[in-house]
Amino acid sequence: MRQSVLDAAAQVRAAFGSVDLVVANAGIMLGAPFEQAEIDEWDQMVGTNINGLLYTGRAFIDDLLAAAGAGRRADLVFVGSIGGHAAFANYGVYCATKAAVAHLTRTLRTELGPRGVRVKNIEPGFTGTELGAGMRDDTRRAELAGWREGLEILLPEDIADAIAFAVSAPRRVTSPNSSSYPPNRDDRGLPPKPFGGSGGLDPCRGTAANRHLATSRRTRVTSRASRVAIRFIRFG
Repeated sequence: MRQSVLDAAAQVRAAFGSVDLVVANAGIMLGAPFEQAEIDEWDQMVGTNINGLLYTGRAFIDDLLAAAGAGRRADLVFVGSIGGHAAFANYGVYCATKAAVAHLTRTLRTELGPRGVRVKNIEPGFTGTELGAGMRDDTRRAELAGWREGLEILLPEDIADAIAFAVSAPRRVTSPNSSSYPPNRDDRGLPPKPFGGSGGLDPCRGTAANRHLATSRRTRVTSRASRVAIRFIRFG
């Protein structure tokens, strides 16, 4: 994965020049009871949800520091989840990876913020994407589909708007954390009363910066220097 990220970064620079905005959006969600979960699914989530964001940030950090040094806005945006703060049964490893993203953001902010790079964590609630479609646990997959049909959920465009708002602020302003979910929900993005069957469904992942960006291993990288040019890179 690391080499594919480096290759993608080189392609982006060749097309758009130096980058001053990076949105690291890679993520997968594979739910199952802890004692029944497939270990390789854990490895996939850790590898994508944590390492994927690390590799992406590292591949572009020199560009971001250069932009900040030149007095321009420089933004590193991680797409996390409200699952990084809330507990959801049967999604323990997924939520743990999102907690790692939240703390990584806080830590990098103390390191990069003084040098002018704004590090942000966008944490969507339950969003209408294909996230979770690849999980092997039939019960969790059916439960996920039921929630998508039975609840008002966010659209990918809603998350795109949250990101656009956060990065469009003047350089002197930062919005380091943003959680998004429909109104009339609790802090986990859930309805005030229990919904559906026995617990555990994670309504806490919005992976898309737009509807075409909601795949398990895709990162959007946009250069403000070429606002009209948006390139989507799928990491192999």
